[in-house]
Amino acid sequence: MSAARDPSLPDLGGTVALVTGGSGGIGSGVVLRFAAAGAAVVVHHRTGTDRAEALVGEITAAGGQAVAAQADVTDPGACAALVDVAVTRFGRLDAVVAAAGVQPVAELAGVP
Repeated sequence: MSAARDPSLPDLGGTVALVTGGSGGIGSGVVLRFAAAGAAVVVHHRTGTDRAEALVGEITAAGGQAVAAQADVTDPGACAALVDVAVTRFGRLDAVVAAAGVQPVAELAGVP
C-alpha cells in the first residue's frame, strides 16, 4: 500500500470502517482496500494478534490510520466494545464489514 490514496477507489477519507476477521483471509484484503481508499480502519481479530498488528503497521507506515482490536464476536458485549474502539480512537464509525468466520480443520477422511 502506498501513502497516496488509490485514485481508482472511491474517496473514503474521513470515514471509519470496522472489519471483523480483519486479520486474515478475505478480511485482511478488505482492510487494505478500505485503507487504500483513505478510510481509517479497525482491524478486528480473535486470535490473530500478530497478523492484525502487522496490518496496522503496514497501513500506518504508509500514512494511513488503523488500530487492532481483539474480541469474540459471539459475545454482544465484546461487539459493543469494538464499536467503542472505533468511536474512541477515530470519533465515529461509518461501516462494518462482517468477515469473521470459523475454519474447522480436519483430515479429509474425517469429513462427512
